[in-house]
Amino acid sequence: MRGAAVREHIKRSLPLSVTSALKGARSSIRALRWRTRRRLQHTLASGLRVEVGSFSDWVVYNEVFVDREYDPVIDELIETARDDAWTLDLGANVGLFTLRLMDRWLQSDHAGGRHHVICVEGAPSTFQVLAKNLAQPPLDSTCTLHLGLAGRRSGAASISTSAHTGVNSIVDRSPSLSRVRVPFLDLTKLVPTDVRITLLKCDIEGAEELFLVNYADLLERVDAAVVELHHQFCSPARCRELLAQAGLERRRVLKTYGDDCTLEWFSRDRSRW
Repeated sequence: MRGAAVREHIKRSLPLSVTSALKGARSSIRALRWRTRRRLQHTLASGLRVEVGSFSDWVVYNEVFVDREYDPVIDELIETARDDAWTLDLGANVGLFTLRLMDRWLQSDHAGGRHHVICVEGAPSTFQVLAKNLAQPPLDSTCTLHLGLAGRRSGAASISTSAHTGVNSIVDRSPSLSRVRVPFLDLTKLVPTDVRITLLKCDIEGAEELFLVNYADLLERVDAAVVELHHQFCSPARCRELLAQAGLERRRVLKTYGDDCTLEWFSRDRSRW
């Protein structure tokens, strides 16, 4: 049995409380190491600034900017979008997807047009970093930021607040994770009723089925969607069915993470846009 297989076998044999504690400790150690380093900063070709301030940011930066996981979706958006585009970013984290999207948009033929991006982030500490990262022109005039949860239309839930901000969740109930209670947002109130949503990006760590069940009306206004499906927390088949019922058919799987998570691209027949 090879090293990776041995580690996986040991991990699966340990109690949830132990694996959760180990995961939390690993995240804390990585966060501590990053605090002793200078933040990584870079000015993109469009003039936007991107900053990597933690190990979690580094992981997401590589997914978005190095591996370019979302680029096929962004490329088609730029190719087909009107000059007045709307993107709804659920699970905006620290804003790296929005920075990639807008960097590409500002370098395109649409640069003179307006691209509205609505960012929703549920973890309060992560939201503070998001606000800081997007507080730069022209994003400060085209992006609106909302602190709250996506899923139900009302009420509240507890979201984890680990140092690995990219995996904070209302669904993962690992006992070692600290949590904070945050209200749900009614997403229909965030997007003007008379506009179509050019792109929906949904990465809400297992709450995607809850969102899709509760927002059939919003999905009817979406032209394309890119959704991260967390197989251990939701039914991928049910999520795809709900998207199909709204007229959004799966185009392709953009990335498979291990054996329990996929990044999938859905879109509507263009003749019906």
